[in-house]
Amino acid sequence: VVDGTTAYEILQVAGVRPTSDLAAINLSGQVEEDRPLNVGSSSAPASLNSFVRLEFLLDQLTVLSADGASRNVGEGMEINEGDRLICEENSQAELSMNSFSRIDMDSYSELEFDKIGEDRNGKRVTQLFQRAGLCWYQIVYARKSELVIVNTPLGMLTVGGKGAGFTVEVSYSEVTVSNRDGFVLIDREE
Repeated sequence: VVDGTTAYEILQVAGVRPTSDLAAINLSGQVEEDRPLNVGSSSAPASLNSFVRLEFLLDQLTVLSADGASRNVGEGMEINEGDRLICEENSQAELSMNSFSRIDMDSYSELEFDKIGEDRNGKRVTQLFQRAGLCWYQIVYARKSELVIVNTPLGMLTVGGKGAGFTVEVSYSEVTVSNRDGFVLIDREE
């Protein structure tokens, strides 16, 4: 690598467009001074993996892994498939998802991430189950290949179009959905 070459220039040579969201890419420590860098090509387009991350936490959040073990909780932690998040009394949590989406959990809310970035017929699907409480979803699709599905005890919500902003409140006998912006398909359980 020629002295003075920026990380942006390396990505540009690798075929990443200038308009691409590079927030998930960290090049620190990847290229050292005087280290040769081989740039090749791939037959398939490069893609960033789907992710869910805890960005902000106020008070108490419990995260249980798929096997039921309690995980250490901290801002910046990655949420994995099968993780169950439980927001306790007077608590709030904010999650980021993929490039531009977020989920805000309120007190007594509970989410379980069934799928994160699963490939379904060319769509990158993130599917979660909201068991209880109030959550605000701000889903913004960066690509047409993204799809977010929110299951509840009484139905399923699929975010369509370019995304949506909506709240879901799950109580014992009802689910209330308030769509503020965008397109949400609701399929009620029979």
